[in-house]
Amino acid sequence: MSTTPESPERWVQERILDFVNRVQTAAELAAGVQDDPNSGGSGSIGATVAQRILDARNALPGNRFREFSQLDDVPGVGEDKINDLAYTFGTPAAKAFQDRMYNGVIYRENFDLDYRSLSYATDAEFLAIVDNDSNFTNAVGAVVEKWVDERSGNRQLAATAGRYLRLTHLERTTSAHLGGYYFAYWFFRFDEDNWFSFERVRTETDFYLSYNPSYQDRLELRFFKGFDNCGLLANAISPTDLPAVVNYGERKITVWRGDLRD
Repeated sequence: MSTTPESPERWVQERILDFVNRVQTAAELAAGVQDDPNSGGSGSIGATVAQRILDARNALPGNRFREFSQLDDVPGVGEDKINDLAYTFGTPAAKAFQDRMYNGVIYRENFDLDYRSLSYATDAEFLAIVDNDSNFTNAVGAVVEKWVDERSGNRQLAATAGRYLRLTHLERTTSAHLGGYYFAYWFFRFDEDNWFSFERVRTETDFYLSYNPSYQDRLELRFFKGFDNCGLLANAISPTDLPAVVNYGERKITVWRGDLRD
């Protein structure tokens, strides 16, 4: 795997390889890659380079790239094309999910969907938090305290919110598919008057929790059951329970809040 400074992060590399291993035609590959406006290149991947990528892939055992360096070595796949691929597939999972939810599923005019993320520099530091329920709860509690303080300017209320979070029950989901249903149901509970399609939301939550193709980079939904957001992280309609997503690829913990002004 390439270790040059221009190489994308591992989770981005895995998303790129998943895409180029799935596409069937050069036209599909070219159409699926956006031009990075900051790369200074002459456009995104064209038909010629796309066909070279497919030819190189199909000449490999199993007709698939297994290392990013194999893609990086294809003639015509220079720094500008790598930048285009990273631009297309390197959006952080939480941002991609929020953007998709606001693309006709929910509306900014009456639904405030927001998140805060904790990032860790090393796998060891990250795993020490997410593999220990007490450490994980304390980390999310600190996020909640800071967030409530930002929203209210009341440090006493923020400290109370952190203590409250630490008293709730932490529930884990066991798969992206199950997590997608749990997360969609959390949205459904905002207002059970069919103001959106449950299946449409479930499609997006399933997309989010399946964002990274490899198990080592998986996303895992966890809930702090019984946490009442109202008056703390929400001022309008918001169900109990606080969702937090563990992203192993990005080494992030992302806490979500929602506020529906029906």
